[in-house]
This record gives sequence, structure tokens and C-alpha cells, in this order.
Amino acid sequence: MSEEATDSQRPAPFAPGLQIGMHLTLERFLSTGPHRAFYLANNFKPRWYTRICWACGHKHNPTTAESCVYCQTPLRARRFLLSARWGQDVRPFHAFASLRLKHQGLASPIVLYELGHQVLSFYEIADEAMLVDEPFPLHPRTLLAAAWTLAGGLHHLHRHGIALAGIGPEHVLVHREGARLFDLDVAEVRRKPIAAGDPAARRDVCALGALLARLVPLDQPELLEFFGEVEEDVFPGALAFQREIRSFARESPVVPATLGHAVLSVVGRRRTDNEDSWGWKRLPQADLYVVADGMGGWVGGEQASALAVQVALDSLTTLLPHARPADPQALFDSVFLQANEAVRSLASDQSGPMGTTLVAAVVWRDRTVSVAHLGDSRAYRMEAGRLVPITDDHSMVAAMVASGTIDREQARTHPRNNVLLQYLGNPTTPEPDVTTFTAKPGDQILLCSDGLWGELPEARLQDLLRRANKVRKQVRGAVQAALDEGGRDNVTALLVDL
Repeated sequence: MSEEATDSQRPAPFAPGLQIGMHLTLERFLSTGPHRAFYLANNFKPRWYTRICWACGHKHNPTTAESCVYCQTPLRARRFLLSARWGQDVRPFHAFASLRLKHQGLASPIVLYELGHQVLSFYEIADEAMLVDEPFPLHPRTLLAAAWTLAGGLHHLHRHGIALAGIGPEHVLVHREGARLFDLDVAEVRRKPIAAGDPAARRDVCALGALLARLVPLDQPELLEFFGEVEEDVFPGALAFQREIRSFARESPVVPATLGHAVLSVVGRRRTDNEDSWGWKRLPQADLYVVADGMGGWVGGEQASALAVQVALDSLTTLLPHARPADPQALFDSVFLQANEAVRSLASDQSGPMGTTLVAAVVWRDRTVSVAHLGDSRAYRMEAGRLVPITDDHSMVAAMVASGTIDREQARTHPRNNVLLQYLGNPTTPEPDVTTFTAKPGDQILLCSDGLWGELPEARLQDLLRRANKVRKQVRGAVQAALDEGGRDNVTALLVDL
């Protein structure tokens, strides 16, 4: 949500070809995360008369040397993942980096630079992807392998006295055999190991469990329950968690996953934080999908959207067993009312206005689909290869479209398209619009924030969704296209096979 938002905190991206130190060159921009940007860098054209060994740090190898004269490591052309971060106290991170820790579940920076107000850290990577750029969920086998290696990496950090300030997708590299923690937000570096049972150890394990639970497919209830228990602070430390992962993998055969749903939510090119939120849940009667977009420029847009998603899922869980697919209006009226009251209560505690959009879909077991929304987060139906809007925005420009003043495509780029007429956090009683339809085989439903549809005309979005036949590829392609068009806002796309 772009209303009154400012982007002054995010520095302008570095230009390709930027020389960093005497040995490195910035190759191209890759992605963004909270308070950081990621680039690809290389050592193809050093500006110095000697070559550096990235294994041991020896800087005085002759330019003609094929291996390091100190440690004998081969000297070769390399590419590096570069993280540029700002707006943080990086002293704990510097203390961690100086330890140069090595572990299969951990990527330590090989070198640090300071450029202006940004700290640049370089990582050696192989065939890995940044989790921040990967659609959720992951395949169960990939997820279990990642969980085991990440828990091991976290235990290694604790052994060396390192406590984290959080673990999010921006801190994880994934590959076929597991995953690694990287570009860490370090809370503190102690002189002694962090023992099991220490509040910091428990907090880090809970944070890892919460992230892993978000990566579980809906058709894996045992795996979701397992990671949910981790989030509830049942393990005193990372080693105990890692051992339990191995036991779970041995004793609970993985059920084949369909992976018929996927979501990708990114910060975008200009924002510092992601104020979009999403959630999903499987109930006996139906599957639930929710997307919210916090109102930028107001207090706590990220908090408002996250709270709205959680309250919506909790309310639907309570009310759905007593609801009927044929009469969803009363159900959604109650859900949106509870979400609105929760956001208003939080705003009162924060002493400032808060607001968020909300779009929710209930996919019943009889293939009935009920959709409700407030604001300008949208739902679309892919039917026989056609992208059909389900929702109409509660915005000033949508009212102009309804009156015939402008058309739907003009509304997408209208300067007042961020002015909402309805949203959660409003003093008035929310009146969500509700639509119900019966899905046909091959149909899909897309829930998205304005960061997606605001960058892509509907014809372009339709074409992008047609190009791939798997939901993970579809959402990755759509979100990447929105970023390529400017990525001026947070971008979230949640796609479901019906």
C-alpha cells in the first residue's frame, strides 16, 4: 500500500561495474530484503598488482600464480553474493564475522567493506538460491533437509556465543541437500557458549521453527504440527531440535505433496520493509487463504496486516464449522468485524492510525469458492486461460471507473489510486464484498496486493500465468515481472490450483 509512504531510508542501488576495494567488481543487482539489498559481484578484473586468496586472505600472490603461495588453494575467477545493509547497529555482526566460522549450515562472510553508510558483506555460494526470492511452500523432503542443516548451523552459532535478532527468509540460502544461514542479524556475541535452556537459545530456536512452519505445504499436517511445536518453545536448544528432526524424518514417512498452492511476497525495489502479509490454513471443511497489505505511511503497516491475517484465520477456524457454503456473507461479516476491531485496538495501543486491506478466500471441499475483500488487494480467477477479476477495489479510482469517468486500465496508474474508501482499522463497520462461485477443473485463484496489479496490466498478468503450468513457476514469473517494471511497492502473489 503506497499511501503517503516514503522511501528515503532505502539507498539508491549500486551501479553495475562499481569497483569495490582493489579486487572486486559489482556485476549486477539481484534482489532486496528488509534493510538490505543483494548483488552479484566477481573478482574478474582486480585493480591491484597482486591476487588475493579468498580462502586464507593472503593478498600478495603474483598475478600469474595459479594457487595461493601461502595455503595452496587454487586461485580462480569467482562470483560472490554481496549483501549491502544499512540502518542497523552492525558492531555485533562485525564481531561475528571476525570469527570466520565454518559449518555446513552456515555461510560466514569472507570479507567486509564499508561504503558510505552501508556495510557490504561477501559470501561464496554454489548452486544455492536465496529463500527471500523463493515461493513458499517447499517440498517436504527439501524442507526437512533444510531444517536439519539450519538447526546444525544455529547450534554452531550458539556454541560460539552468538545470539540472533531474528531469522527470516532473507537469512537463508537453500539448495537440494539443505540450507545455510547467512547475512545474519546478530543480537550479541558472548565470550562463552550459549547453553541449552538459555533464553537466547530458546528464542532463536522458536524463530527458526516459525520460519519452517511457514514453509510447510497444506497437505503435510504432521510436519506442520511438528514445526508448530518448535515455535511453542518445547526445545531448550538447537541441538535438541536437530536431533528431533532426524527422529521425525525416520519415524514419519513424508506423504507425497501436491504443491498446488504457492505464495511469493517481496519487499520490492524501493521499500525498506515488507508491509504485506499472507497466511493459509487447512480445515476439515475447507482451505483458507488470506492476503493483507498494510497502509504505508501510517503507524505499523506491517503489524496491522500481520494481525489482520492472523485474526482472519483464527476467526474462520472458529466460525467455519457452523457456516454454510451457500451463505458466506454472514461468515465474512463476522470475520472482518473481528479483524477490524483487532486493528483498531492495536492502533489505540500504538497511539496512531493503522490500516490494512484484506482479501480472503475459502475453498470448500465441494469446490465452492467464497471470496471476500476490503480495500484494493485483489482476487482473480484463472478460468480456461482467462484472467477474470473477482473483486472490485474499494478506492476512489474504482468509484471513478464505476461512474465511467476512467476505465480499469487508467485506474491502474491514476495518481489517486492509493486512496481507499474502505479498509480495516476504519472507525466505521466494515462491509466486505463477498463473491461465491463453483470452481471447474483447471481453475486457479490468485490473491495479490497492489504491488502486483499496480505494475502489470491484466493482459500481461494473464499471459504470465499462462506461460507456466506449476504454481511456483507462475508466482515467481509474475512477481519478477512486477519487479522488472519498477517494483515501487511490496509485491505479494498467492496462487492456488482449484
